[in-house]
Amino acid sequence: MTDTVRTEIEAFYNRYITAWNAQDFKGVAACYAEPAMFLLPAATVSLPDRAAMVAMLETLFARLTGEGFSHSTVGSFTVRPCGEGMAIADARDVKRLRGDGTAIETIDAHYVLRKEGGDWRFVVTVTCEPGWDG
Repeated sequence: MTDTVRTEIEAFYNRYITAWNAQDFKGVAACYAEPAMFLLPAATVSLPDRAAMVAMLETLFARLTGEGFSHSTVGSFTVRPCGEGMAIADARDVKRLRGDGTAIETIDAHYVLRKEGGDWRFVVTVTCEPGWDG
């Protein structure tokens, strides 16, 4: 079961990053549970539904686009199943890049996921400083 969970979540995360890089806000929002919580350095944000998620993404991408955003890359991704229909995942060395390849920012992301309706969803996302747990 553990290998199946890892494989499912890795495929899910690849769909998420593809939607993120395509700026497919509805596709990104579909990857999140309702409600979803974000723990960011400056704030804790609770989004009650996907419409609120889309609005947040529109604001975020307006800033990123203003800084020349092209796409994001992920250095590594690990998954740890932690119970029936629950998992923890870590994306490390996530770079938000400009078209010329320079980084706008680099973060690590820590996720709590839950399986809902046959697919995985992010329930909590924590934005971390790179190397936060090392």
